[in-house]
Amino acid sequence: MTVHRADVAIVGAGLMGSCAAWQLASRGLSVAVLEAYEVGHDHGSSHGRSRSFRRAYADPLYAAMTGLALEQWQRLQDESGTHLLTGTGGIDHGPDYDVETLSSLMAAHGVPNELLSAREAGTRWPGMRFETDAIFHACAGVFDPESTIVAATSLAAAAGATILPTTRVIDANMMPTGDVALHSAGGDQIIAQFAVLTTGAWLPDFSSAVAEFAGNSEPVLPPLTIRQQQTFHFALRPGEHALPTFVHKNGRQMYGMPSGTDVAVPAMKVGCFHDGDVTTTEVRDQHITDEQRQSVVEYVRDWMPALDPTPLAESSGLITMTPDGDFILDRNGPLVVAATCSGHGAKFAPLIGSMIADLVTGAAQPTPRFQLDRGASAH
Repeated sequence: MTVHRADVAIVGAGLMGSCAAWQLASRGLSVAVLEAYEVGHDHGSSHGRSRSFRRAYADPLYAAMTGLALEQWQRLQDESGTHLLTGTGGIDHGPDYDVETLSSLMAAHGVPNELLSAREAGTRWPGMRFETDAIFHACAGVFDPESTIVAATSLAAAAGATILPTTRVIDANMMPTGDVALHSAGGDQIIAQFAVLTTGAWLPDFSSAVAEFAGNSEPVLPPLTIRQQQTFHFALRPGEHALPTFVHKNGRQMYGMPSGTDVAVPAMKVGCFHDGDVTTTEVRDQHITDEQRQSVVEYVRDWMPALDPTPLAESSGLITMTPDGDFILDRNGPLVVAATCSGHGAKFAPLIGSMIADLVTGAAQPTPRFQLDRGASAH
């Protein structure tokens, strides 16, 4: 049995865990990162080469956080010397939007934006179809998750962090000293002053540990829904210009963004939010049904004439939803839980890493809406 010691042990090396490692190591703490698979695996939520960065939030909390996240993205790029975030602009449209209210709130948080009629939007982007007013903001874009993980873990390692791939943590306990003891499936032990759970869809595996650190005999995690989310890549037709990231709310929420290097030709990655099957990490099989595929193909055929509606490639990932759609980012004693971002947290990864570091060091208290026991502060 090997015993590792660190100031902070982080369980999970996806986007949140890798960014937490970078932020904590840069503050001078010794960090051990424990990943059940190889770093950069495709079993969870952080794989692939394209995720959207958008600032079109009607919720003031998240609207403000997007600005702070943008600052941290720039810091991560500067420190790593890696280009991660590419501007594309972002367009939001559909009858389920109140674009005037959204525009005002974005402007109040320093996000320049344009309100466009359907005709104006269609003239600017003839490769998309619009039936309602739209809102465009130029500071939206896409980032590369896999390169982000490499950049953050490389910076953490350069600052002294230990990265332990293929180290599956199976339990966490409070020691009489007040430290945290983590136990791996291989029999190793990791002792740390603080532990951080950035486990994503594997958070339910730690429900007993979370309850123990919260001082409860009953589970304290809110009900979580884990879904397999699938996305499809569609090539731009010859002569068509690049399209912005988009969200289209028309009874369901469709979204898309440039595919990046996930495919070898200019393409868009398109998906339907919440259309995935409810699953668990144990039974999820990455199977995509013909019905799920055809639903997105029909959307592309009807709404995106710039794209060839035959998918070039497809992939799936896991999203873990709380009942209210807010994150979980809380601390109980020496345990920080930062493992559920309800399908919209990736864009905040460098900021969440900083927020985790603030919780560990005591520089900040948990945001009430992100606490495990939201109580009356839930919205």
